[in-house]
Amino acid sequence: MQKVLYLLTLLLITVYTYADVSPVVINRLTNNEGLSNSSVNVIYQDSNNLMWFGTWDGLNLYNSREFKTFKPNPNVPGNITNNIIRDIIETTKGRLWITTDNGINLYTPEAMRFQSFFYDNKENSIFKERSFLICKNSHNKVIASVYNTGLYYFDEELSDFILIRNLKETSLKKLFFDKDDNLWLFTDNNSLYRVNLDWSKNKPDIKDIKPVILSQSSHDVFYNLYTNQIWEQNENRHINIYDVPTETKITEIPFSKVISSIIFEKTGYVIGTANGLFSIQAQNHEITTLIEDIPVFSIYKGTQDILWVGTDGQGVIMLTPKNNRFTSYSLKNSSIYGLSPVRCFWENQNKQLFIGTKGSGLYIFQDDTTENLFAQFTTNNGLINNSVYALAGKETAILDEIRSRVHPDQLFIESNLALIAVVGRGMKSARGTAAILFTALAEARVNIKMIDQGSSELNIIIGVAEEDFEVALRAIYNAFIKVKK
Repeated sequence: MQKVLYLLTLLLITVYTYADVSPVVINRLTNNEGLSNSSVNVIYQDSNNLMWFGTWDGLNLYNSREFKTFKPNPNVPGNITNNIIRDIIETTKGRLWITTDNGINLYTPEAMRFQSFFYDNKENSIFKERSFLICKNSHNKVIASVYNTGLYYFDEELSDFILIRNLKETSLKKLFFDKDDNLWLFTDNNSLYRVNLDWSKNKPDIKDIKPVILSQSSHDVFYNLYTNQIWEQNENRHINIYDVPTETKITEIPFSKVISSIIFEKTGYVIGTANGLFSIQAQNHEITTLIEDIPVFSIYKGTQDILWVGTDGQGVIMLTPKNNRFTSYSLKNSSIYGLSPVRCFWENQNKQLFIGTKGSGLYIFQDDTTENLFAQFTTNNGLINNSVYALAGKETAILDEIRSRVHPDQLFIESNLALIAVVGRGMKSARGTAAILFTALAEARVNIKMIDQGSSELNIIIGVAEEDFEVALRAIYNAFIKVKK
């Protein structure tokens, strides 16, 4: 029987690097890619850098490769209460608060389930568009408003909402905190109120509610955290800017589109409208069209300066900065890595990347312009557990931890190491395989820096210097091709 040997190089992780390019990189995510609905009301990036898209038909979790969709199912406990998603915020421990058209939901990552509040399970229940609003202050204290009911505070100890003030006569369109933790209420009759809360007791008490005078034709309001300003769009669609401390109008910006969402930054603003996406310079208020003739529901500024745009019927549009895009080295299956998820990263000053996985141990990657491979620590060579969820902030701390656990005679990090695996089902019973491998490398004058063989005897892994990788691979290939012939 002919024995077939396979040569493979190991690419263990997806690594992103910046490269200077001239065009803007634009990607689109729609229901063709797995999005439950192409009308996106809200976009949020959580503390784990996972993207969440709230649509008109379900909540979507996106990990840069695939979507997971959450929809209501009354027969399954712990499901989301409604498929129309309005808002998403995050508090401590990665917990996400999601408002829907039927209740407020708390998603806990550890349990991977939803806890519902103000949920009405009656058939034919009718809710307004803004029946449920939610916001948080700088200390992650959560305040919610419920239509025709009142203003609520979430008590962590009770794990439930407690009524602060009855608001049956008042319907709210917006609810938010400013930089000084004052609570702001924007009502259906276009009135704006500043609420001073007293947090000294078990629950916040309202000390006073003060109306803030806007224009007579106020249509919507937005809060600029950077400048502590209120932006008001009047019925003429112009933007009036008010200073919060003095409650005085600073300036007016002519604008012709109805605003759906705004991202405030120090240098300028990005505005989503029913007619597209626009930017406004902070200094001279110059307006630039970014996306034309596409209705925009929501926008979000994520990590790496990626701009996420939620549209009405066109899915999610991703815009990267003009002078920056990503080069991706895709994840490949291997006998070492398998399909274990990556849980944590850390890069030292020498550009070595430490990767902790769930099940495959710790990897050390030397980032470069080439696709280098790296050293692996598992329970087979000293790691106490193959699941690594966190990495210390210093390389020495990682090494000290390994030393304290296994007390090795010698421990060091080998940089710029390339790994080559020689794999074959017939290797276990084939005599002389190792001799062919090592002779070929000796004749090619390649120095072997490490050797590893699994207990199955189905593979031999060798480590060589990065600069010797191509020479070694060619020598091994030629040696086994001769054997085959």
